[in-house]
Amino acid sequence: MTDRPPSIVIVHGHDLGRHMGPYGRGVSTPAVDRFARGALTFDRAFSPAPQCSPSRASLITGKYPTKSGMMGLAHLDWKLFDHEDALPHLLRELGYATLLVGEQHEASRGELLGYDRCIGTSWPQVARDVAPAFARALDERDVGRPFFASVGFFEAHRPFDHPGYVDDDPDTVTVPSYLPDTPEVRADVAAFHGRVRGFDDGVALVLAALEARGLDGDTIVILTTDHGVAFPRAKGTLYDAGLETGLVVRWPGVTSPGTRTDALVQNLDLFPTLLRAAGGTPDAAVDGVDLTPLLRRETARVRDHLFAQLHWHDAYVPMRAIRTDTHKLILDYSGRDTLYLPADVEASASGRALRAAGQGSPARVALHDLVHDPLETRNLAPDDAHRERVADLQARLLDWMRSAGDPLIGQQATS
Repeated sequence: MTDRPPSIVIVHGHDLGRHMGPYGRGVSTPAVDRFARGALTFDRAFSPAPQCSPSRASLITGKYPTKSGMMGLAHLDWKLFDHEDALPHLLRELGYATLLVGEQHEASRGELLGYDRCIGTSWPQVARDVAPAFARALDERDVGRPFFASVGFFEAHRPFDHPGYVDDDPDTVTVPSYLPDTPEVRADVAAFHGRVRGFDDGVALVLAALEARGLDGDTIVILTTDHGVAFPRAKGTLYDAGLETGLVVRWPGVTSPGTRTDALVQNLDLFPTLLRAAGGTPDAAVDGVDLTPLLRRETARVRDHLFAQLHWHDAYVPMRAIRTDTHKLILDYSGRDTLYLPADVEASASGRALRAAGQGSPARVALHDLVHDPLETRNLAPDDAHRERVADLQARLLDWMRSAGDPLIGQQATS
């Protein structure tokens, strides 16, 4: 053993939410399941935005999208205020070799984020190509330095028409309870499951590559996802289904095998955690909370609330939210009279089915009881019995928006 800091590998999927074996969502992921048996699984991890670039940028900067600058998609010219705030840059300054393999959506080029080497980044970055490239890169690393590797898989982003996957039998799938249960939706979910298994195959190859080289004993490995699944009432919404992320962490000597936590966390909490593990000190402007006491089981909670936002995806859809252990308040500034669906979701069989089934108009101010109404179908805000809670949460949310310099401050959430 050496005194040098641990190497770090983050394996991340796309539009996957928590649709993995450890979360009981009816899809088979044997590699993720095996990894979770030796790691800590987070049951209530969330992204700060239900879309790719803002969420991913928060992970590598420790800041909410308003403060990082990434309030929309990178390929639509949204940019970080300062690329050198990114985790790869800071780890490189601490002596790490930094490697990007596959997907990233935080900059036009990975090198801008501080990666020494970027490989396998051509679209689509499918797991069956990315994972072997990571294994080869391990053999070419500088063995005298700790390394940080971001390994990003395209799975399970739409469209689901790329070849090389085996779909589930539509008759056997579990349809998320917020979707209509129709044959078309079942076929859509079955195709999604095939892509999830593609992700799992990539996870298996990454873990095997680390194990074969004797690196699994001193490397922090994180399996995670960027936000909720690309289905209606999930991706592109501030409901839990849009913000939920899978998060499983193995830190040898720190995490206990086969454990779980229901602590409320966000992906931006990984930034201070990993920076401190590497010997660095987060800037005071960072919004993330160090998870190390939670990982060591020294505490059961590290935060009692979190914030979330949607600003611009393929359209301007301004919304903000605050979530506690038991409730969520959503402010909708968009003025839309129907639920927003990202373009890829709108065009899907599930999107068409939801539109055909109809849905109510979004409320300007919505309060949801997450304990008794986890699907967030009932708005309690108009009820006088909840007036005090609405006022408290709204005041906290607006205070946060002001502190972050949110451009929506001064505007009125519209019905």
